[in-house]
Amino acid sequence: MTYPKLISAVALAALMASCSEPVNNSGTAAEEPPAAQLVVPELPRRTVELGVPDEYDQLRTAYDKLRLALAKNPNDLASWLKLSEVFITEARITGNFGSNFDAALSILDHVIEKSGTDKARRSEALTLKAAVKLSQHQFSEALALGKEAVALDPHRAFNYGVLVDANVELGNYEEAVRMSDKMVTTRPDLRSYSRISYLREIHGDLTGAIAAMDLAVKAGYPGQEETSWCRTVLGRLYENSSDLKNAEAQYMIAINERPNYPPAMAAMGRLELKKKNTAKAEEWLDKAITLVPDPHYYMELARVREAQGRSDDRIQAMTKAEELLVGLSGLDKSHMHAHGGDLHTHTTALDDGHTHEHNGNTDSHSHTGASDHDHTSGVPDHGHSHEVGLEMGRFELEFHKDLDAALANGLHEYAIRPDNIDVNALLAGVYYAKGDLDNARMHLVKARRTGTKDAFTLCVAGLVSAKSGDAKAGTALITEAFERDPQQMHAFTAEAKRSL
Repeated sequence: MTYPKLISAVALAALMASCSEPVNNSGTAAEEPPAAQLVVPELPRRTVELGVPDEYDQLRTAYDKLRLALAKNPNDLASWLKLSEVFITEARITGNFGSNFDAALSILDHVIEKSGTDKARRSEALTLKAAVKLSQHQFSEALALGKEAVALDPHRAFNYGVLVDANVELGNYEEAVRMSDKMVTTRPDLRSYSRISYLREIHGDLTGAIAAMDLAVKAGYPGQEETSWCRTVLGRLYENSSDLKNAEAQYMIAINERPNYPPAMAAMGRLELKKKNTAKAEEWLDKAITLVPDPHYYMELARVREAQGRSDDRIQAMTKAEELLVGLSGLDKSHMHAHGGDLHTHTTALDDGHTHEHNGNTDSHSHTGASDHDHTSGVPDHGHSHEVGLEMGRFELEFHKDLDAALANGLHEYAIRPDNIDVNALLAGVYYAKGDLDNARMHLVKARRTGTKDAFTLCVAGLVSAKSGDAKAGTALITEAFERDPQQMHAFTAEAKRSL
């Protein structure tokens, strides 16, 4: 959604403070044989500098203290929960979701199994597990986990947060609004304001979305990852409303407050491309990729190289983006067709985290968004169940222009979440490109039911209207799209411009 946040970063200061407190007996389960206990997973070592000074040292200190506490009392569920948050935080900061999420999920399953009648611990574990599943785009599973968590503890705001995210991604927008109201009433903070922002955006209220995300930024602590994430999303909202000056200001504040912050660096790369400063665009994207080789950063780099007329380098960037997307699915590329047929109809999906997916890009607003790679090896992790059908469909449509592959991916995602507006927008675009206007119109009805002003959706709707014989309506829709976002970049940008 890149979106409401799928996973909110743990406030490091609070985590450190909690790790210095004595073990809380209320978080301790009944004694059992040591052999039945979970072994504490290893926290991966970083090989690149990310975040504010001392943040990583603090996180490792928290990890070491929790490891010692669990060595003394392996039944301390409170410490296990804090440990899972360490891994989730590390995943969010580094983009190394694979091994960190594996560790977090093993811990959370352990707590769920051992929680017994401790409703508070079980609810917290269920919510954290739901957040991880959201980041992996396992939306139906996350929804079930969130519902169970709310039933156990209806007074915890973040429980409602995962229900907002899951319902948004599954296309249950009215329920998402209802859960958002409950969340912000329970606790008005960065997490709740960011979700309100996304809901306003997908309902076509970009001004209201900016106002809510501004509140989220102001509610956060400068330099923390979740605050920088919100500021970067705020910049993207300005960017999508053609206010490039304010967009750049937000991106640069994020970079200054949180050095080496890849999402803001990549956003600056995209912005410089829109301003036709391709050398600066490439420089920003290279910096972001060095820190986190995210597939979406490589897609932006491919666009830059296309603008520079460097076809071989463009193909190289496209290939890397595809490899990383495939890596997210947990499948080896040899198990998939390169193009055509039933390409990429596998279980795949991203996150940064909100899965805010507009204009052919995914800003993980839920945090999600990010690539599933291992910073210690520089290659994607494998064996993790991520759904990336939407992302792969967009990639095939824009970069390979393989309509059969794009359709296969879109239909795969549609089978999972048929009411999601972004999935329907993709399918409308693919069917339009294939000349199937009946199916394009059918999916556009679903894609536009929230009143979204997403530029990609408006362009596709305009092209379909024009091709269907209503040139006036088509021109009006495409004009609106370019008035809102004159520098938009997606599979139909050039054709939509020509139509005007």
